[in-house]
Amino acid sequence: MKIQELWEENLKQRRLNAKEWVNKQYERHIRNDFQWLDSDATHRYHKKFIETNRNASSQRRLADELMRIYGVTDIEAINILHGRNAGDYISKYERIKDRIPVNVKKRVDKEDYE
Repeated sequence: MKIQELWEENLKQRRLNAKEWVNKQYERHIRNDFQWLDSDATHRYHKKFIETNRNASSQRRLADELMRIYGVTDIEAINILHGRNAGDYISKYERIKDRIPVNVKKRVDKEDYE
């Protein structure tokens, strides 16, 4: 098998894995009856966190609430509370909601430019 054929096979497998991942995440979201994350939610939780003077116990409580209601990961919840990367997380969960896998592209080798 030629190297180019191996690359193409690898690309097909990565695309298939991305589809499987997004479908599993969608099913997990539906099965657990999570709400879909949106900008209103991220702004609301960030504001709540600021109003609590950003103390550790309120951070933990609000992060747990975000995880329980929206199905986000722990680090995503903490970042949302601190106002970081919210747009990225909203995009991620919109892609999951619409079952759109990550755009898997062909890898580019140094030799392609020589």
